Amino acid sequence: MNKETIKRIIKTFFIFLWKYVLVPAQAIVAIATIFVIMKTNAITDTANLLHINDAIQQRTDIVIAVDLKEKELNTFFENSGTFDVDKVKNLNAERWAAVASLLNTYEFACDQYNNNKIDKKSFKTFYEDLIKYIKTNPDYSAHFNTSDGKAKYQAINDVYKEWYGDNTH
Repeated sequence: MNKETIKRIIKTFFIFLWKYVLVPAQAIVAIATIFVIMKTNAITDTANLLHINDAIQQRTDIVIAVDLKEKELNTFFENSGTFDVDKVKNLNAERWAAVASLLNTYEFACDQYNNNKIDKKSFKTFYEDLIKYIKTNPDYSAHFNTSDGKAKYQAINDVYKEWYGDNTH
């Protein structure tokens, strides 16, 4: 065999290798990488939803604890025949702060939903009724109103509008 024939055979071999081995292997690696990224994103979305759930639950527990304190204080006032305006003001401020903290957590969760950072289907399944509750409950509505007319809790408003088609509550 002469040198030209050997060069052609080697060239043909490398073309074959490139065309039928390396390119398909790169395609397989690329496809596998995409699937791994998609799976990782799904795991991350679920983990984000779990963290959000924990945060919402903690703040909900605080609101419930403040509500229980209010009932205990009212019972004390009824039984003792006394009334302490300062205690009521402090408890009202504590409840306002607890509800604001809870709504801030929902705002963050809805922002994550709007930016596709969590599993949207699961989020809607778990929080659809709760979002409707906080948007339509008079105890929470005062937190949505601002004196300057600016939208407060815009992410919650956007999610509510997406799910219910109405943002007037």
